[in-house]
Parts: sequence; structure tokens; C-alpha cells
Amino acid sequence: MQKTHNFNQITKDYTLDQYLHHLTGVDVDEDSLLRHACVQVWNQPTEGTQPNSLDVALLLSELGADESTLTVALLSSKALLKNIDSAALKKVYGEDIVNLVKSVARLHKFHSTQDEVSPEQVERLRRMLLSMVGDVRAVL
Repeated sequence: MQKTHNFNQITKDYTLDQYLHHLTGVDVDEDSLLRHACVQVWNQPTEGTQPNSLDVALLLSELGADESTLTVALLSSKALLKNIDSAALKKVYGEDIVNLVKSVARLHKFHSTQDEVSPEQVERLRRMLLSMVGDVRAVL
């Protein structure tokens, strides 16, 4: 697989407004939930070489994800989820967004312990993940 992005570089490569414009293709309103989510994670510390939530949202925007999906991607930051409870998220973002964030958080708990996985194992895992979440966007 060819590397397409330098992960954990977004806050160095973009201003907040440039990043939001890149995500959506338009200027994002000051009171937008997407902007609010982005502000919450913008200065979060990045961990390791894995993509952070800003990277994930950028990748999803390139796949044509809607604003709700991008908001969920941003709010699914492990660092953010450690420091904020779901009641606070629900108050700001609503129940649908919070349910998707919870689904993504459950998916974060899966880690591969094997170097190679058979196609049958991949298919079983895919079906299991889809059955665990109420909204397929969480699996994206």
C-alpha cells in the first residue's frame, strides 16, 4: 500500500479554517457542529504513527463522507474520549452523533494479534463489526 498522507501533520500544514474548507469544500459556519468538533480536537496531542482523528476525517472527506460522519470521526479521538463523557457530547451534538461515536469507540478496542489473517477471518470480522454497530458509517 502506498503512503498517501503524512499523518499527524495537519495542525502544522493547515490553519483551522483551511482544514475545515479542505474537508467540506466550503467555508464552515462559526456555529457548525463540524467546526465545534474540530476545535475540540485541534490541539490534542498525537499518539504514535497511527492517524489521529483529524487525519481520519480528512481521509473520509476524500471518500465523500457527509458532515455528520466527519464530525463523528473528529469526536472519535481517543484522547478526547478519555477526557469527556457522553452526556456532555450528547448535550452539544445530539443522540445520533453520540451513538456513532460510541460505536467507533467500541471498534477502537479491536486489535489484531496475528501478522496474517485469512480471507474467511476478515469476512467474519466484517460481519461481526457490522452487526455491532447501528449505523454502517461507524465502520468506515
